[in-house]
Amino acid sequence: MAIMKAEAAEMTLCSYSSSNARRAWLLFVVLSLLGTVEGQHAPGKAAALGRAGTLTGRVFAITGGGDLKPARIAEVYLFLEVGVTKNGKAVDIGKTAGLAYEDEYLKAMGIFVKDYRENVGTWSDESVCKKKLFNYETAVLKAREWALANGKLSQVIRTTTDEEGKFVVSLPTGNYVLLVRGRAGFNEAVWVSGAAGVIVQPGSKTEIKLSSPEQSCLDIPR
Repeated sequence: MAIMKAEAAEMTLCSYSSSNARRAWLLFVVLSLLGTVEGQHAPGKAAALGRAGTLTGRVFAITGGGDLKPARIAEVYLFLEVGVTKNGKAVDIGKTAGLAYEDEYLKAMGIFVKDYRENVGTWSDESVCKKKLFNYETAVLKAREWALANGKLSQVIRTTTDEEGKFVVSLPTGNYVLLVRGRAGFNEAVWVSGAAGVIVQPGSKTEIKLSSPEQSCLDIPR
């Protein structure tokens, strides 16, 4: 069973390993969703992005018994991945905080898989779960450090949910990686946006609901 878990973790890592292909695919998705694909021309660089949009979110988990547990006072991070101009066109602005986050998560997962295979049968399920949560935390920290070092800290937006697991934030237009880290009921958890991320268009009001944690670890106070 432990070997099967290790193989599953390694397959997860492999599914993220073709980062260049994912980036090309992501840019195509953004262009398509915004209706701005123009022949085979790559998007050019722009001095300024478009006017802001508003993102409203609700984050929660549903227990096995069907109870809804909001992510109260959870940390919300948004990493800009692809920019959008004021005309709603995707724009290449070089490496972004979102891409830095993905790179750092891949590195953390690589270390996790290596350590897991070297410790098969010795880590408890609780330990494995918490180490996976730590991978996300590591990626967030490293991506923020990268953004600060490269003068792109504005590409990292941080806020918190309220007591009902809701948040509202104004964002420069673009495509974002969204990650929420907090607690829902007796679970420490992390929620992430889907493969296409979160798209904020100029002057738009976007709503998102995160109801299924990407990773959740039971943590009952003793």
